[in-house]
Amino acid sequence: MDAQVAVAQVEPIADVVAEAARPYRPSALDRLIHRIDGLPGHGWWVYPALLGVFLAWIHALVWAWGVQPVGTFVPASMTYVFYGPFALAAIHFLDRAGTQAMAVFRPALDLSDAEIEARRYELVTLRSGRTGWAILAVGTAIGVGVATTQSAEAFALFGRTSTEALFLVIPFAIAGYIGFAALVWHTIRQLRAVARLHREAHLDLFDTGPIYAFSGLTMRTGFVWIFVGYYSLTVSGAFVSVNAIALPLSIANFFVAAACFVLPLYGLHARLVTEKARLLRGASARVAAMTAELYGRVDGLQLTGIKEVTDGYSGVVTARDQVLKLPTWPWPPRAIGQFATALVLPIVVFVITRVVGQQLGT
Repeated sequence: MDAQVAVAQVEPIADVVAEAARPYRPSALDRLIHRIDGLPGHGWWVYPALLGVFLAWIHALVWAWGVQPVGTFVPASMTYVFYGPFALAAIHFLDRAGTQAMAVFRPALDLSDAEIEARRYELVTLRSGRTGWAILAVGTAIGVGVATTQSAEAFALFGRTSTEALFLVIPFAIAGYIGFAALVWHTIRQLRAVARLHREAHLDLFDTGPIYAFSGLTMRTGFVWIFVGYYSLTVSGAFVSVNAIALPLSIANFFVAAACFVLPLYGLHARLVTEKARLLRGASARVAAMTAELYGRVDGLQLTGIKEVTDGYSGVVTARDQVLKLPTWPWPPRAIGQFATALVLPIVVFVITRVVGQQLGT
């Protein structure tokens, strides 16, 4: 990523807004992430540990029931246990990225310290209330729908009967899709907050730090959704490809990723174009004025002091050329190419491996 997208030294996600000054009460999810972030190493070890516990529980039961020989790993179990811990880790990751981006963007806001802190809080904190219940309801409905529409071959990996298999996998499917729903809502709220911050900002085209500040956040958000889609179509591909609910959701992840990268910052582009045009008009007017002065002196043979005029002319031309180089896209120069590669390459690899696999299988 471009060096101009600075990674500021920030405090942990720990909520530094005084309780009385909070715009709203944080969600249970944010309170959980706050506790995890306060653990050693910001608690990043919690997520693989949670994944390990889930895997151990599934295998303990399939071994105890005699569905699989003791010591046999069931790769399909990763389809169910991965998404819940990953979604929680992704929200934690994006909250820290949002806090870092806010520190870089801060100079562009003509707000008091308290107002800026409130904006940061809104950027990284979900609201407690009905939305949380809606996330639980939607995640539960999708999780139950996906689990109950699996094939008989999939059920046979986890239980001697379909009822036994559902008893084992439904809780993990529900947890995964609740995490998925929470990540969707978190993404929507956070990127809407980014768009609002841009509307409130007073941007200086010569200071690219605030201009590029949130490009890192939108890129990371896009990468999260690319990873979800790619994981679903590869590691979970055997189940996803034959499931009428999971397959369209998996494909949609790539469109969500592109939207996350582009849409929150695209509105800023028009503002930057307008501001650059204003600066360029001023610079061009000065070049025209110095040109007229220089030609007037030459035509009138008034050569005394002409060096100062030519120096001034060179200065305004240089200034105009600098204005012409100012950015109007809120992404660093290489960011779009990097993101496009990350978005397209996994899809190309997936298609090629599928085609090769089918050819070898024939």
